[in-house]
Amino acid sequence: KHVLSAGDDNCKLWKYKDGTLHFCKHFDNHTKTVNCVLVNSNAPREFVSCSWDKTIRTFNIVSGHCINTITSSQTIASLAWWKHGSYLIEGGGTPYYILVRKWDKQDYTSCEHGKVIASLKGHKLDVYILHVDESKQQLLSSGDDGIIILWSLSSFQQVQKFESPSYITAICKLGTSVYACAGSYRTFISFYNMESNTSITATGAFYLTIYAMVHVDSKKLLITVSDDATVKVWKVNTNCNDCKVQFAVNSPFNTICKSLVLLDEQRVLVGDEFGNFFILDVDMGTIECKVT
Repeated sequence: KHVLSAGDDNCKLWKYKDGTLHFCKHFDNHTKTVNCVLVNSNAPREFVSCSWDKTIRTFNIVSGHCINTITSSQTIASLAWWKHGSYLIEGGGTPYYILVRKWDKQDYTSCEHGKVIASLKGHKLDVYILHVDESKQQLLSSGDDGIIILWSLSSFQQVQKFESPSYITAICKLGTSVYACAGSYRTFISFYNMESNTSITATGAFYLTIYAMVHVDSKKLLITVSDDATVKVWKVNTNCNDCKVQFAVNSPFNTICKSLVLLDEQRVLVGDEFGNFFILDVDMGTIECKVT
């Protein structure tokens, strides 16, 4: 397994082997902070990245070279694949559009490659979160304006819209129709059911920003990281509308945790604000390795 990380103006590739991470190489070319990296399963030797420098860059993982650059009309906060890599969706900074682009994996010189086929308008601030449901041909978007919008990717129209009491910092999907969302300012975890068009805010009080969350469906666990330098493991109830903390683990670096990657059903990779990593066993609550 390999892991891609992003921060500052570059990306890094790591190899996950024998329970630890080994640095492989770095990828330069962006001129401002990189906000997102994605690997296309149909082109596994390449990845795309986006940045505040208004570019989407494609890198060859083997050579380390940037092989294609697309310049957007806006700064770019997030990316998501649609139709298994045939389209790339970008979430923007000013003017906060969501742009759907054609993506030609075979020919980056094609005039159709990167062409915008739809502009979705509805957000008022940076769009940091994009989640595509291929089975339903839907897109969920959110960000700093606290607005959560469900879009049809067939018609490119809004299907549903929720407004939260603060900006949204993390979203993950539970089951087929429920999304868990975390927000800042009077921090909360809410559960939005897209089929019934209802929302429920979880019981309990949270006072610090949750930056990322992942769901282990087989164990009904929700894992979050926040600016209290902890990883929390929550048990989600069978109705997927409430959760309670099972345990919390402090960061071994005593720093703010900002990112999460689910390595398997037992382990998560946690990244902090300074580029450090550690692997947590979510069953035992133990830290398996640290990388500075």
